[in-house]
Amino acid sequence: MPKPSPAPRGATEADRQLLRDLVGEVFRPSLTDEYPQLFHEANLNNCRVVEVDGALVSHVGMTTIQDAAIYGCRVRVACIGGVATRADYRGAGYAGACLDDAISVALADGVDFMMVSGDRSLYRRAGCRHVGEDHSASLSAETAAAAPRSDLRLRDATTADIPILRALHHAEPTHWKRDPATWRRALECGWVMNRKSRFVIADAHGTAAAYFILPDAGDQGATAQVSEYAGDRVSLAQAFVRHVSDGQLSAIRWHVAGHDTFGRAVAQAAGADLHESMTSGTYIILDPPQLVERMGPYLREYLGEGVDTLRVTAAGDGFHVGLGGVTHSLPDRGCTAHFLFGTREERPTPAPIPELLAEAFALPSLWYGVNYV
Repeated sequence: MPKPSPAPRGATEADRQLLRDLVGEVFRPSLTDEYPQLFHEANLNNCRVVEVDGALVSHVGMTTIQDAAIYGCRVRVACIGGVATRADYRGAGYAGACLDDAISVALADGVDFMMVSGDRSLYRRAGCRHVGEDHSASLSAETAAAAPRSDLRLRDATTADIPILRALHHAEPTHWKRDPATWRRALECGWVMNRKSRFVIADAHGTAAAYFILPDAGDQGATAQVSEYAGDRVSLAQAFVRHVSDGQLSAIRWHVAGHDTFGRAVAQAAGADLHESMTSGTYIILDPPQLVERMGPYLREYLGEGVDTLRVTAAGDGFHVGLGGVTHSLPDRGCTAHFLFGTREERPTPAPIPELLAEAFALPSLWYGVNYV
């Protein structure tokens, strides 16, 4: 009789070294130190693992489930990363079991959608897709050198600046509801979106106008990718001009969300090149009816009283979206992610969105930043 497969469980403090060994073997020995948002003591139970003969052989990491805001509407999000299986245990379905287990934990905690820092068959089968109709801006050192100098004051942020960072982040139309410990761990560790990073505040008119996070200076001629920013878009563009012209970089890049039309215009005015892009990682929508219900106040701005007739119902592997007698079919979770948040991916089942629904969708998407794992 075949031996039953071990069930996934949450890691404990007693597993810390075993977990370090597992992800260190698959990725690099320093990984647990680089992702304190994932591997801190209070979050270990969200690190879903499979143990075989006293060793951890597979892991799917899920950060502390937390709230975020999309245009004032509270949504609940989980982030997935650090997915690893030892080479000699692959193909046994352990990673899939850990991911299913993480999804079950997230659903029980009221999560609307997951953000996954990757794109492979394991995630695709679960319904993960690239979303967002965004842009990537790139400003070359040559263009920056010709731009006028501003009187901004740039300074490195410390943990004492957490109230400033939080206020600027909170003012963004889409933002995470981060507690002080999340900010502190990021600043103390210095790793953001897989890079050793600096937190820089731009002061103007005697106050903080913006902040941005980008990698520490690397090789001469490198391109710096901004991991996160918030605040006044003109000040940010001026800060990026200053940073790339004063450093030894060839260019600086930053993500511009699809809803940020002014940010896109400011980037173009600064001389940046814009290219179509999507949000970082992939999304899987766990509870579409709940997500749409939570976005009700935002959707009412587009649909008026018609939002009261908006219904999302399960239909086989997918969902039906109904509004005012019009129904749009979403055959699976992947299509549901594309519909709800938009995409630049080729849709596997292209279907015109009814005009009534196109008024409200796609929803603005979230960017990882400090929350990346």
